[in-house]
Amino acid sequence: MDKDIAISKEEQPLMVTIRCLTYNHEPYIRQCLEGFVMQKTNFRFEAIVHDDASTDGTAAIIREYAEKYPDIIKPIYETENQYSKHDGSLRRIMDAHTHGKYVAMCEGDDYWIDPLKLQKQVDFLEAHPDYGLVYTNVDFYFQKQDKFERSYITSGKLARSYDFLSHLINGGYIAPCTWLYRREYMPTYTQGYVDGTFPLALDIWANSKIHFLDEVTTVYRVVGESASHSRYLAKRFAFGSGVFRIKKEYIEKYRPLVPDEAKERIYVDAYSMLLPAAIALGKTEFVNEAKTYLKGKRMPLVRRALLSLSGCLIVVSLLRFLYRVKGNIV
Repeated sequence: MDKDIAISKEEQPLMVTIRCLTYNHEPYIRQCLEGFVMQKTNFRFEAIVHDDASTDGTAAIIREYAEKYPDIIKPIYETENQYSKHDGSLRRIMDAHTHGKYVAMCEGDDYWIDPLKLQKQVDFLEAHPDYGLVYTNVDFYFQKQDKFERSYITSGKLARSYDFLSHLINGGYIAPCTWLYRREYMPTYTQGYVDGTFPLALDIWANSKIHFLDEVTTVYRVVGESASHSRYLAKRFAFGSGVFRIKKEYIEKYRPLVPDEAKERIYVDAYSMLLPAAIALGKTEFVNEAKTYLKGKRMPLVRRALLSLSGCLIVVSLLRFLYRVKGNIV
């Protein structure tokens, strides 16, 4: 009987493709893969596990799981690192191997903890065709501190997103490692964005609905340096200004959805927030943009003073000192 069920399930259309990107994740990849193979579903799913020419033992662990679970783990082994090319090759490779009706994502250092994660999400999207994505709550695990931050989405530590506009204003985080979304929403843009999931969520919200399932299904591992979590001020400025670029482009892409007052709030907040780092790093072009846009706009007194004194060497030195005091590498 079990054999008959297995055969009939294998003959079903592919329901979910999990996209897993990994590079030098030897200490973590086994936990990630276990999260995939433990999924209990009444449909067929697969995990495309892309090893980007790791130099540690990551590929060997993937081979072990691919041999043990050939119906689930579908490996891609690179001999040349694709991410470092910054030419879109990594996305094109993953897109070519994504065939499920729905798409999930989980990088090799994150992991799923709910064996019914995919089943719950597929059930919801199958029952609600007007929704394009469902995401869940998530635990953050800080590797170096060996510390968990439970239920991060509802912890009160970040601004919640409820629709297109709130997500655009907040630059919101909705835990991509928990997502399941319809394959027709896979991004087609070719721009090199600093965060590909932010515009993807905006596109889905602009064209359908997004559902939040308040159950923790996933652990997001914070392992140290990254584009969004860095001690290097230049990296943090590059990420922040890159997110601002996405916001500006998506304001224009979906202009009828963005009231003028919301656009002004986004611009004022972004220029004000990024201004101190821009001055400390000598980003003259950005500082001049901020001066032009913020002229006559209401803003905190300290930020207004920074604008007027942005060319003063004493101010630049003071800002660099303050960033160093806070642990930033300038």
